[in-house]
Amino acid sequence: MLLKLLRSPWSLSLDTGGQIGFCLWVLQLDGLRVAPYDRHPDGNGSLRALGMTEESWRAWHDRMLSLAEAASAIIHAREWSPAARELVLTAGLPYRNWPGDPAVATRLAELYPRYEPARSNWQRHFHDATGVLRHTPRQGRHWWRQLSAAHGALPPARVYLVDYPVPLSVPHPPNTLVIATPFATLDWPTYAQSVVAGIRQLAAV
Repeated sequence: MLLKLLRSPWSLSLDTGGQIGFCLWVLQLDGLRVAPYDRHPDGNGSLRALGMTEESWRAWHDRMLSLAEAASAIIHAREWSPAARELVLTAGLPYRNWPGDPAVATRLAELYPRYEPARSNWQRHFHDATGVLRHTPRQGRHWWRQLSAAHGALPPARVYLVDYPVPLSVPHPPNTLVIATPFATLDWPTYAQSVVAGIRQLAAV
């Protein structure tokens, strides 16, 4: 979902996790802990056994953030050259972008279909729990004013909401914020406050 006032060059994209969510889902499935995502239970260790490490997971996660940003810019500009189409496709298939042992990439490709139902369930839960699609224009304008510290201080920003056992707000300067929240506690006031605080933090960097 994209928030933007017609007279403002600044915009805010709200994403329910997408491929970044897959990175976090995989991390919890395996149980590897990578700060700040180091407060989940131990998992089955299957990806660690194939060679997934803290360093390779972090490099993968950061690569997916960069690819998502590039893909979004291409889609917004409607620049559909063959190279642009390939980048957008690659950004949507996270297992293609694994930077470490090929055995891990193969296993990620096998796991990806299992993630899709979880992703769909998370998207439905977000809309049901926050009621974001039912907000009035007045509510939207009020929230926009709360984000005014970012107008002119940040490039168009992106927020990814991911399912995680402990609430976390993780800024990735200059313009990306990952908000992690437990499935059971997701609601609009908490999410909205986290977005505003995180965007203000990015704008202050």
